Amino acid sequence: MTIPRYKYQELKHDLTERIRSGEFGPEEQIEPELSLMKRFRLSRNTVRQALRELENEGCIYRIRGKGSFVRKNPPAESRKIAFLLYSSAYTTYPLTADIIRGVDAGLTREGYLLDIMVSPRNFHQENIAETAKHFSALLIGAYQLDELTLNALNKLTIPFRFVKNYHRNFAREAIRFDYREAGRLAAVHLAERGKKNLALLLSGNGCCIMNDFKDGVVQVCLEYGLRLSGNHLFQLDYEQTSEAARIGQKLEQESDPPDGVICASDELAAALMQTYSGPITGCNDIPIAAEKQLPTVKLNGYALGELAAHAILTDLKSETKPRKQYEMLSPEFILR
Repeated sequence: MTIPRYKYQELKHDLTERIRSGEFGPEEQIEPELSLMKRFRLSRNTVRQALRELENEGCIYRIRGKGSFVRKNPPAESRKIAFLLYSSAYTTYPLTADIIRGVDAGLTREGYLLDIMVSPRNFHQENIAETAKHFSALLIGAYQLDELTLNALNKLTIPFRFVKNYHRNFAREAIRFDYREAGRLAAVHLAERGKKNLALLLSGNGCCIMNDFKDGVVQVCLEYGLRLSGNHLFQLDYEQTSEAARIGQKLEQESDPPDGVICASDELAAALMQTYSGPITGCNDIPIAAEKQLPTVKLNGYALGELAAHAILTDLKSETKPRKQYEMLSPEFILR
C-alpha cells in the first residue's frame, strides 16, 4: 500500500534526491523559491514548509535575502543545539549546572543533542554566523556579547534564545527568572525584620539580571523608607569571595554600618558571613546556603532549562517573528 504524500513532502523528496545525487553540491545554492513555486505549481507557504523541514533535518541552511544552500555537515549534526557560555567555570556553578541538566532533558526527549560551547573571547571573533551553520538552533547563556555579535544574531536563519542572562535588546527572546522579584523578596525579608540601613553585593559586571535584582531591592527601599547609600553598593563577580570577606571587614569597622546585607549570590553571602555579623540574605539556594543556614531566594534552574528546551523546539517548528515571549519564572524565598 502506497502512503500518499502531501505536496510539500513531494517537493522535499525531490530536493533531497537532487542533493544526494550531487546536483546541488556542498555550499551550493539550491533552486530559488520562486522557481520551485512555478515548476511544481505550489504556493509560497508550501515551498517554505518543505525548505523548513530540510533545514531542520540538516540538509540545507538559509541566508535571508540570498536563498537556501546545501550544508557540508551530515544531517545527523542538524539535531544538535548549541548552548553558548562565556567560561567553562560556569558549567560547575550549581545553578548553571541545573539549567544545563534541564535543557538536556528537554532536548533528549525530542531526539535532539545538546552541545556546550565555551568562549572566553567575544563571540564575534568566533564567528557566530559560521558556528550557527552546524546547529539547528542556539541557546545563549552569556551576557558578554559585543555589538557586532548582537547585530549578527538578527541575521541568523536559525532560532536562538537567551537563557537566564540576556541583553536588553533581546528581552523578548530570553528565557529567564524574575530577578526583580528576587531582589524584592530579599529586601522585604530584611525590611520586615526592622532593618533600616542596607548594603547590596551584586555579582556580574553590570549585566541585565543584576540590574533587575538591584531594581527590586531599590523598589523595597522606597516603599519601606530604607537607606541604600552608594558606598554600600558593591559590584563583584560571583567568584570574588575573598573580596566579599574583605568588604565584610570594612562594613564592621564603619561608624554607621549597615544593619543588613543583601547578596545576589550565595557564594558571596557565605564569604561575607565570615567577617560580617549582621543579617545576610543570599540568592540561588545552592547547597552552601543550606550548609550555612543562610536565608536565600530560590531559583529553579532545572525548570528554567526545561522551559528553554521547550521554547527553542517550539521556535524550530515556527517561522513566526518576533519569537513568543514566555513568562519569567518566579523565585521563592527560603527562610532559615
